[in-house]
Amino acid sequence: MPSHLIPGRGAPVFDPARLRSVLIIKMSSIGDVVHAMPVASALRRSYPKLRITWLIEDWLAPLLKQHRAIDRLITLPALRLGLRDLRLSGLREAIRELRSERYDVAIDLHGLLKSSAMSLLSRAPIRIGTDYQREGAHLFSYGVPGYSPTSDVVEEYLSSARFLGARTDQVQFDLRPEAKALASVREKLAQRAVPAYAPLIVINPAASVPWKDWAAERWTVLAGALAENGRVIVSGIGRHRERNAAIARPAGALDFTGETSLAELIALLSLAALHIAPDTGSA
Repeated sequence: MPSHLIPGRGAPVFDPARLRSVLIIKMSSIGDVVHAMPVASALRRSYPKLRITWLIEDWLAPLLKQHRAIDRLITLPALRLGLRDLRLSGLREAIRELRSERYDVAIDLHGLLKSSAMSLLSRAPIRIGTDYQREGAHLFSYGVPGYSPTSDVVEEYLSSARFLGARTDQVQFDLRPEAKALASVREKLAQRAVPAYAPLIVINPAASVPWKDWAAERWTVLAGALAENGRVIVSGIGRHRERNAAIARPAGALDFTGETSLAELIALLSLAALHIAPDTGSA
């Protein structure tokens, strides 16, 4: 079973036939979690009886609640917050849940010290990370091929599934909307007099970092041009209301900014014929 091993560690002693329970650690962000979903799907296809647990920040749980490959979600407070804001009781509960089960393998797809620590706290005897990881590298057992300037991030994540003997020739995300959220979105569309048969084009013009930003007036031109092909909807979180309104209004687009939860956003995108955003995860 080929792998890139951490210097000084021996060759892996692992029998895939004895694999019973796996912990996947990918705690954030939206786009990164979606990119990692095929790992769970690949493991499920190769090991139908495998129990798969995923550790994720609580605000992102709707991304995985409907994922058919995942048996159990463990949620924890967002660790990007300062210690003053961190909900320590929630963190303690997450660690308690994490340690309530035995895992054969923990897969750290997050690649930071905090995720390596969670991997160690899981007490999994085999802890997999990436061979380029620097933070907390001494806390895991084996490194698998990670970042390459020419590789696709989904393929990088899938290296962990291949390390465990799973087939990864078929890439499936299995991102599905919740029924309740889907019904809510359909109601919102009906309230805006959007016909059920109208092709939906969802635009989220916000980026996580400034260098990904595109001028608002260019988004307006794009939205106006796309209006010939379907009903254009501008989405985003509350703090983008002013900018998004300035984009949507001149283009005659519907503005849903701040009106959808993450679960509803997933449902809205499931109905869309086209989604455009400058980032890997729509916020």
